[in-house]
Amino acid sequence: MEDALDNLKNYYDDNLDGKLTTIESERGENIPRLGNLTIGESTVQKFPRMEILPDDTDHDYGFTDRPLTRPWLVHSILIWIEHTSGSKGVVRNTLMRYVEAINKLAEDNNNTFAGFVNVELGVEDYTPMIEDQKEKKMIQGVSIQMTCKSL
Repeated sequence: MEDALDNLKNYYDDNLDGKLTTIESERGENIPRLGNLTIGESTVQKFPRMEILPDDTDHDYGFTDRPLTRPWLVHSILIWIEHTSGSKGVVRNTLMRYVEAINKLAEDNNNTFAGFVNVELGVEDYTPMIEDQKEKKMIQGVSIQMTCKSL
């Protein structure tokens, strides 16, 4: 699992900014760049931030006529993205653009995505938007479930 998380982080370090740039030009809007990308939970409060975590969700791999071969190569990963701003629209749109970029990267490179095959992006779950009274900012997060198999 550690190698899978490292590979995914390195892949996003190398490719996410380029995909965001493409989306910016297509949509004619500015997308804030990551303040922090980590494996595991981050204590750094630079936004937007993205964490790549092992996912403990129980996945259904469907029916198969044979046992899953080498199940240690199948990984469940959770991508957590969080943003804060004084504007609800900026927070919401930033999260949606990051989700869009992650989806497009997976679609564009599904055969060899970050050293994985059989990449499946699952549920996108947006948290309710919360107002930080002290900072006078809105904060929201989104989680994306990913299932993949290492090459």
